[in-house]
Amino acid sequence: MKDYTTLCSSAPGEFLARAALGIADELAGRSRDIILANLDRARTFMERWSDVLEWREPVAGPVAFIRLREGSATAFCERVRQGAGVLLVPSPLFDWGDAHLRFGLGRLAVPRALEALGG
Repeated sequence: MKDYTTLCSSAPGEFLARAALGIADELAGRSRDIILANLDRARTFMERWSDVLEWREPVAGPVAFIRLREGSATAFCERVRQGAGVLLVPSPLFDWGDAHLRFGLGRLAVPRALEALGG
């Protein structure tokens, strides 16, 4: 059904895309600033929780794939969602076992999420 209803972009979407292309450098700079600030915060968080989590910093994008040292990533993500209100994506959704978490660094809410997670 989605294929039949989204084959073409909507007129408002095309208008917004054209407007965004007009300020692409400004938008990219804003995104880059958010990601770099969140990366610094994530480094500190990962150092603090290195006994629970292991990571390699993202090199060319805003997404980290973090390894949970013990236990199920699916169960961990559910506990975090219920207990802290933070949404992380477990690796089984990417057909990658059950030991990793997908963590995005491109949002303004990352500092609040890290704080809610104990960092």
